[in-house]
Amino acid sequence: MVKKKPGSSIKGWLSASGYLSISDVLKVDDYFQLVFVDGSVLSVYNPFLCEGVNFADLKGCTLCEIREDEAANVIILGLDQGSIRVNVHPDAWTGPEAMALYEQGHSIVIWN
Repeated sequence: MVKKKPGSSIKGWLSASGYLSISDVLKVDDYFQLVFVDGSVLSVYNPFLCEGVNFADLKGCTLCEIREDEAANVIILGLDQGSIRVNVHPDAWTGPEAMALYEQGHSIVIWN
């Protein structure tokens, strides 16, 4: 298991897969997971805010982009029906990483 920081691998993952539909949303203890139709799983550990979409309605949405807004201290998961803003301010951390992407056959991508 190799950890690496996000970058071009995320763009490659999204562009190779096209836009990814969310097939399931799992609430696990104090974090949640987005499960995609290709089997990839994005775990979100830091506090987050849904904008333009309710958490209960994330299943069926499509992930279009992942970008960082350094000025606002957030990672934005751009969806076809709104967005999820993950707080990455130093005071917001609840563990060693903000998010982790697990994709079969590839290294784990860690946002830390």
